[in-house]
Amino acid sequence: MTTALRVESHPPVIGYGALWFGILAAPLAWSLLLVVNYAMAAQSCAPEGMVLNHPLFASVRLFEGMLSLVALAIAVAGLVTAIRNRVVSSNAEVPHDVVWNRVHFMSLFGIVVSALFVNGIVLHGLGVVLIPLCW
Repeated sequence: MTTALRVESHPPVIGYGALWFGILAAPLAWSLLLVVNYAMAAQSCAPEGMVLNHPLFASVRLFEGMLSLVALAIAVAGLVTAIRNRVVSSNAEVPHDVVWNRVHFMSLFGIVVSALFVNGIVLHGLGVVLIPLCW
């Protein structure tokens, strides 16, 4: 099985990996960001009666902000990949059949999903920076 989309005897234009990266990069980056930041905030904002033996980090806000930037970079890379997939598939000089309809759909879906999750990551990052940590 090949890892690139082919139409008859035309060379591969867009690989499956690029299509799936455009769709999944931003949601996975946001999910990882949410899980790690929730664990960090929960550990650093323990109730007063609970004694923490060893805090994980001295500066939780700095770590969460840096993690937000990394997640944003991954999500933007997914968005750029999805946009590039759409442009390349639109400019390809091959007959439009079922395979190319799938490529167009996956590219457009990647653009929409990535744009939504980039927005979510930016809003999450603003919350980390602007809202007091244990509020």
